[in-house]
Amino acid sequence: MILYKNRLRGLLILITLLSFNYSTYAQEWVESMQDPNANFFETQRLFNEYFQDKSYEKGKGWKQFKRWEHFMKNRVDADGKFTHASDGYKVYQNIQQYYATARMGQGTAGNWTSLGPNGAAQGTGAGRLNCIAFHPTNSNFILAGAASGGIWVSTNNGSSWTTYTDNLGTLGISSIAFSQSDPNTVYAATGDGDAKDTYTIGVIKSTDGGINWSTTGLSYTVSNKRLVYKVLVHPTDKNTVYATTNLGIYKTTDGGTNWAKIRPGLFRDMEFKPGDPSTIYFATSTKILRTTNAGSSFAYLSFSATVTTNRIEIAVTPDDANYIYVLGSKKSDNGFAGIYRSTDGGTSFSTRATSPNLLGWKYNGSDSKGQGWYDLALVVSPTNKNMVFTGGVNIWRSINGGSTWSINAHWQGTGAPYVHADIHGLEFSPHNNTTIWACSDGGASYSSNNGSNWATKYNGLQIGQIYRLGASATNASKILTGWQDNGSSLLTNSWSKILGGDGMECIIDYNNNNIMYASMYYGNIYRSANGGASWTPITNGITETGGWVTPYVMEASNPNVLFAGFINVYRSTNKGSSWVKKSNFPPSNYPIDVLAVAPSNSQVIYISSPHGVKKTINGGTSWTSISGISGTVTYFAIHPNNPNTLWATIGGYNNGNKVMKSTNGGQSWTNISGSLPNLPANCIVFEKNATNGLYIGTDVGVYYIDDNKTDWIPFMKNLPNVIVQELEIFYPGNKIRAATYGRSVWESDIYALANSIDNSNQKTTSFKIYPNPTNNEINIDLSQYDFQECTIRIMNNLGEVILKESNKATSTINISVSGLSSGIYFIEINTSNKMLYGKFIKQ
Repeated sequence: MILYKNRLRGLLILITLLSFNYSTYAQEWVESMQDPNANFFETQRLFNEYFQDKSYEKGKGWKQFKRWEHFMKNRVDADGKFTHASDGYKVYQNIQQYYATARMGQGTAGNWTSLGPNGAAQGTGAGRLNCIAFHPTNSNFILAGAASGGIWVSTNNGSSWTTYTDNLGTLGISSIAFSQSDPNTVYAATGDGDAKDTYTIGVIKSTDGGINWSTTGLSYTVSNKRLVYKVLVHPTDKNTVYATTNLGIYKTTDGGTNWAKIRPGLFRDMEFKPGDPSTIYFATSTKILRTTNAGSSFAYLSFSATVTTNRIEIAVTPDDANYIYVLGSKKSDNGFAGIYRSTDGGTSFSTRATSPNLLGWKYNGSDSKGQGWYDLALVVSPTNKNMVFTGGVNIWRSINGGSTWSINAHWQGTGAPYVHADIHGLEFSPHNNTTIWACSDGGASYSSNNGSNWATKYNGLQIGQIYRLGASATNASKILTGWQDNGSSLLTNSWSKILGGDGMECIIDYNNNNIMYASMYYGNIYRSANGGASWTPITNGITETGGWVTPYVMEASNPNVLFAGFINVYRSTNKGSSWVKKSNFPPSNYPIDVLAVAPSNSQVIYISSPHGVKKTINGGTSWTSISGISGTVTYFAIHPNNPNTLWATIGGYNNGNKVMKSTNGGQSWTNISGSLPNLPANCIVFEKNATNGLYIGTDVGVYYIDDNKTDWIPFMKNLPNVIVQELEIFYPGNKIRAATYGRSVWESDIYALANSIDNSNQKTTSFKIYPNPTNNEINIDLSQYDFQECTIRIMNNLGEVILKESNKATSTINISVSGLSSGIYFIEINTSNKMLYGKFIKQ
């Protein structure tokens, strides 16, 4: 509650102090998003001011900002600062260490497998792809980078894809570059430079063609809030690499061990001059910088757009090394600023076109504005210096050097072949001068004939950014999911698209699998009565606007009854055909974020919004505020038999404040966070058949606890290093499902089944530890074993080594643990012929 009040107070102060007219700087919210030191609430305010008197239009950047806003609001502190007090990658590495050692005494702690889709669901895309790179000599070998799904490898020219990077420190990739002189050497820029959906750890490097990766000297923790946009490798020297970042241009000459900042500032795009790698062009948001001596000195070129830009892209062609094309996005509205060209190596530029709107939504370019801050792409044919392609929402082509343009691919296939909307990258294959590839919010597409025809290359790409899922209570093969920019998709025997837009919360009727609900942003909820074949909107009677992911739930005792959270709570008794408002909250720009109805008593409802946590015990006739929760509530779980027992997960980076429990309906709360890492906790689910088992999904995987444990344990074996958005349990099959933000849908056996002890390969847990639990010391009884010496390691529940010592063979070893915090600890004893494992509890 304190956090909510601080947020509102801070926002009111900002609005009061900064209420002057920003019309001159209408798109400052775009710049603020790129600024690592910007305040979240200030960025939010600038956006709201810009769109205050404007109606929503597709392709204008509004939806992309709202995605970012929804993602970030639970990842900032009370003052709007993006703190990242804990490094998620370090947590993930520690957990992998835990699985390699201490997990043998604890069990397998989950056994996750992918449910797909194995590529795109039929009728939609696979997820957002940012970049693509081609092996210099093997035409079948391609690498592609996803916004939050890692690096993907194809060995058959894109016909299928697989990944080896689920253990990367971040699964966001913005740029990949092969060394032309040694194709086994590859560099990649991590993080999501276009939408900041994932955090950067800097530039990474592979020495085996993109299968295994390691960090380089240009490394960051997520708390640095840096962005790396692009990498370029010298064509004849694999050790010389350039990287553009929001802190400056960096260069290494020793293969990434050491990097020098050769120019400060924010730079996004860069290109070598064909045939002259000492000459490089770099793009700021408005200007082009050139070096002719490999970065020793720089000079600005004469380029100047006809209007102020907020992002520009550069393209060159080996067909004529003196040709430079520039595509600009307007600062005022993210629309098309123009195409500009130099034919003399940058000495002079001419305006080639400022219309039609190449960055808009319409097939004929007759609309205005755009989303150039989010997706902007430009490429020139390697054999025809006058053939140019641009990417925004759609793909356009010019065959006369940019003077005139025709639609080349359209998001609906209107007037041109279909390619999924929002183009983040365009690249020609170095092995075929007429083959061009596009990276979009749907995945990879390609044309073998300069854009005359396009085909998708999605097979195997499991990179869906999924907000929510809803599963059948009786049919293991029926799962409904809501995806970012790829609609809602249904798994039956295979995956298929059932709604467009951005898909959100989903529900399948627990009594009738043919009745299901899906939604889009801001509370547009739809119902199907025929298994997803057709859909009817059911919230037309609600005039309020919901949140980006509007919560709605089905009553546990009557599937005809639905509850939905907009500004107020609404209830329907006829599957959404009509609704009754069940609260009377004051008008607000802050809708309900979280809604939960007690399974045993639907009169008891809990909600959370930026105005705080509230509860009703009479179905909404009256509401009371609940205090005692410090932080942003992301999810509620209510005990199935007791409406007064509930749990809440907390977002943000307040260490030790991740999960709260109440046994008296919210009158008081107990912090049960234990030793959970300092990462946002996004969701929670109660397992009815367990001993009060609880699973939570975080920014790094899943954790589990029950009445037999004193602390949470990682429950994420074989799960990628990915954000978990929602969890659901399928009881007939004893499975738990996870909606992930970047790696689609995953499934594991529940804890009781997945937690089988592995005693193979001479692993055992049969030695005695006493006293257990303990306060001050432990004794390890090794009298049954015969060895000369051993190494003992004690680890916490994240796999971090707390204590390590060597011992000679004795029947009993005594170790002081008085300095350890309370919790579960694991012991690994390494002898010449055995690995022994055990655990103890420190009180």
